[in-house]
Amino acid sequence: MRMKTNIAFPSLETCEEWLSIKTYKMERSRIILCSTIILYGLLFSVLTIFRFYAFRTRAWDLGIFTQSLWTTAYAGKFLYHTCELFINPSGVFFGVHFSPILFFVLPFYWAIPRPETLLVLQSFAIGSAAIPIYKLAKECAGGRIVGLVFAVAYLLYPAIQYVNMYDFHVQAFLPLFFTFAIYYATKEDWSKYFVFIRFSLMCEEHVAFIVFFVGAYLAWKYRSQAISIIKSRERPKTGLVIAFATMIIGVVWYWFTLWQRDTFFPTNPVTIEEFLGSGNFAILGAKSPLEVPIAAILHPLNAIQALTYDGQAKLLYLLLLFGPLAFYSIKAPSVLIPTISWFGFSFFHRRWHIMFWVISMKPTWLHSFLLLPYLDCGRIL
Repeated sequence: MRMKTNIAFPSLETCEEWLSIKTYKMERSRIILCSTIILYGLLFSVLTIFRFYAFRTRAWDLGIFTQSLWTTAYAGKFLYHTCELFINPSGVFFGVHFSPILFFVLPFYWAIPRPETLLVLQSFAIGSAAIPIYKLAKECAGGRIVGLVFAVAYLLYPAIQYVNMYDFHVQAFLPLFFTFAIYYATKEDWSKYFVFIRFSLMCEEHVAFIVFFVGAYLAWKYRSQAISIIKSRERPKTGLVIAFATMIIGVVWYWFTLWQRDTFFPTNPVTIEEFLGSGNFAILGAKSPLEVPIAAILHPLNAIQALTYDGQAKLLYLLLLFGPLAFYSIKAPSVLIPTISWFGFSFFHRRWHIMFWVISMKPTWLHSFLLLPYLDCGRIL
């Protein structure tokens, strides 16, 4: 006679209670989170170092960052590299990209002056973004279990892992900074919000566009305040002021980055069109990325041609980007407002067939934003 066995699975409440228990003065959920991040960092440190030993890395960009940091630490030069002297005669990295975040990377490289240092630092920087994602999910979407699920989902997202494998870039810090900024925006802790917005801007000058659209998103979030101001002529409330302050900071910061480059590290005038990537927007008729929005409005037929150029590759990119998330990111489309600038730039780009992976998969911050609608951010944020 066959005996029936009933397997009792622990309830969510029981699991939540178990995760809340402290072991060595730390909640078990945080121990699991930290262990997962460390495992991710170690794994991708090893994988990227092996890739480097196999001669699969490039002078652009690992070589540039390695040389720039080495000349600063040991040769008495300021972020000097030789890969782009034909475009950037000064040889100073700030003549190409304004990335003050490198000053925070420099002590690590000074202690261990090897390319492997940058690869390890990048792996742990990308992995650490799971911390604010965990905090967002835990506090806004349902507790410790949900927090761990989202943290692991972020670390398992193929697009995140691909970026980690692609040499070293300062954009690797953006998921950590931007997600913390979004977290503190939900808490309306504006002082800490601006700290992480400032760190984000220090990564690269084009981050200013993203910051501008983060402000646009906050303006959308607090649009009811704007309506009440118009109707009752009240004074602007904090949320709306923060939104417009964020947009202004983005504009001013980008202007500052252009000023410092043109003043101290000017581009070779002969190569200015190559530096601005004018040829990449030839179909649209724009001579630089800044002209893309205006050209798209003034020349709609050219805009359609540019959007449909290499259309299959662009469609494949969307499938690869949204597919692993089951296209659920469109649940709260307003949360994706900060991604407008990057999608706009990428989809009007002409050399998609050549730079498909390089241009489209490089901005790690984009992939972390795509996870946010899963937290029902249309209601939370």
